[in-house]
Amino acid sequence: MFAIFGVTLPYFALIGCGYAARWRGVMVEGSAKALNAFVLYFALPALMVRTIAAIPFEDVFNPGFFAAWGAVAVLMFAGTVVVSGVVMRQGGAVATIHAAATTHGNVGYLGITLVVSLAGEAAAAPVAMAIIFDMLFVVTLTIALLSRLSPGAGAEVPSLLATARSAILNPFVLAIGAGLLLSLSGAEIPKPVDDFMRILGMAAVPAALFAIGVTLYGQPMRAAASELGWICAAKLLIHPLVMIFVATTDVFGLTREEIVIAVLLASLPVANNVFILALRYETRPNRMSGAILFSTGAALATFNLWAWLLLSG
Repeated sequence: MFAIFGVTLPYFALIGCGYAARWRGVMVEGSAKALNAFVLYFALPALMVRTIAAIPFEDVFNPGFFAAWGAVAVLMFAGTVVVSGVVMRQGGAVATIHAAATTHGNVGYLGITLVVSLAGEAAAAPVAMAIIFDMLFVVTLTIALLSRLSPGAGAEVPSLLATARSAILNPFVLAIGAGLLLSLSGAEIPKPVDDFMRILGMAAVPAALFAIGVTLYGQPMRAAASELGWICAAKLLIHPLVMIFVATTDVFGLTREEIVIAVLLASLPVANNVFILALRYETRPNRMSGAILFSTGAALATFNLWAWLLLSG
């Protein structure tokens, strides 16, 4: 347990540094937006392209993993809508944003950093598949539903095609696509370009984690305790448990290593995208920001517990 904690602690410490920098005024208001733009549009895409391009194409796309991840996402999203709407008696928009929070984890930042650090480069391809599915299904479905149900829905409702196009043009998805093309073609990245991307990619991990900390500062915690606790428990505990149940069935044919990676990815805290969507559609933005802050802090314990249970055997 302590060995795993020793591996993950520096990553969470970087999040803490970002939080402390914003708290002490070293990073001023607006810094988070600039830092996130650098990570989203430059550093992490460079890292993803190089990492995926170096993996043989036949090892990149695993239909069994993709299907298992998708099946769990559907179960979590639908199950949360039912619990939130029927049991908690929330409206359709709130049930939708709850479903996004319990289904969509911070795979883009923490998956690339924490999970790959623990499971090795073999985790890069599953991370890529998880990002693609979450962006094309979870985020697209959430936008489509909120655009019709939320109080912030405009008069002009975007079409599902327009929503999907926006998700496809996400820098993560474009970077994964470029890496897949390079892997499929077997082409080598020219050395000057590769050196440039390597240097840029080296900044991805610390910058991404630091950016999370900067972003988390100042997010209000005025959420009802029951709502906040339900979301965090569903994301950090129920989601990985459902993943274990689904991934260990013979239907998907996953290896033990792939199951471990899938569960670790499922145990990540609520993604920042959820707050952005909640703010855009005026659906519980304060409570979603609280869920992100609380789940990220709680993940210091829960993620390490899952990692210990999965990797100590």
